[in-house]
Amino acid sequence: STMMRFPYHLIVIIQCNIRVLGGLVSAHLLASDSSKKLFQGAYKNQLLALAEDLGKRFLPAFNTPTGLPYAWINLKVLHRAFKV
Repeated sequence: STMMRFPYHLIVIIQCNIRVLGGLVSAHLLASDSSKKLFQGAYKNQLLALAEDLGKRFLPAFNTPTGLPYAWINLKVLHRAFKV
């Protein structure tokens, strides 16, 4: 499945943005680099799809009256409440 599931729904947005989203994008770049031959054709951008799903879940945290993102975000509630 290309939908990410989290054991915890309340997260610190800045930490997850850097560590989880950044990690997924970095792993995608490594996996899709044909010179590394890590997956030899088996990789079909699954990590990129997960990164996109997570990034869409983060978007409501940045839609604030001040323009500054919320420190915490509930992925389960916001993802259901805001179709992005």
